[in-house]
Amino acid sequence: MEIRKVQITGGSSYIVSLPKQWIRSTKIQKNDPVGLIVQPDGSLLITPKIGGESLQRVRVFEVGASADRTSLLRLLVGAYVAGFTAIHIEARDRMPQFVRQLVREFTQMTIGQEVVDEITGRQVERLVDQSTTWVATRASWSAEWVSSAGYDDTMARLSPAACARLHERLLDVVRELERGSVDDPDVEWVSVFLAAIPQTPEQATS
Repeated sequence: MEIRKVQITGGSSYIVSLPKQWIRSTKIQKNDPVGLIVQPDGSLLITPKIGGESLQRVRVFEVGASADRTSLLRLLVGAYVAGFTAIHIEARDRMPQFVRQLVREFTQMTIGQEVVDEITGRQVERLVDQSTTWVATRASWSAEWVSSAGYDDTMARLSPAACARLHERLLDVVRELERGSVDDPDVEWVSVFLAAIPQTPEQATS
């Protein structure tokens, strides 16, 4: 790491010289603009890339059934301190139940972080594959399972806050029913897909 002293010019402007080697490697010329990005840990990122979309630094973590809460929290904090602008958490199978709560606790601990749930191509593909498999194999299941399984959809006028509460409450219902089914001899794994997606007026009435 290079150390540079802060200079004052004109009585009010603070100036720091840039490394000559970096200037040459990025081909910056006199009067060229550079971007300054304040990082979450208070450091300053200088970039010659100021056109188009803002610079994104993305860190991806993949979690599994054996994921550890303490270790994941350390990884999240480490990525935050390192200045990553986006942190993606992915799961190949089921997302461990503690992850969502841990992520929300993490956003409350930090500054400028928010939770963004994304419906990925993998999730859509899983939904299609599992739905297709169910249709093809449901004749082999009991009549009770065939009558209990199904697909429902509805439209509702909700605020963003109400939409978030809807998602949390539905997850709570799933967890409650799962706990109540532990000792049932007929218990099976059930795919539950929850999606609350805003629609334009045109989409809602189509």
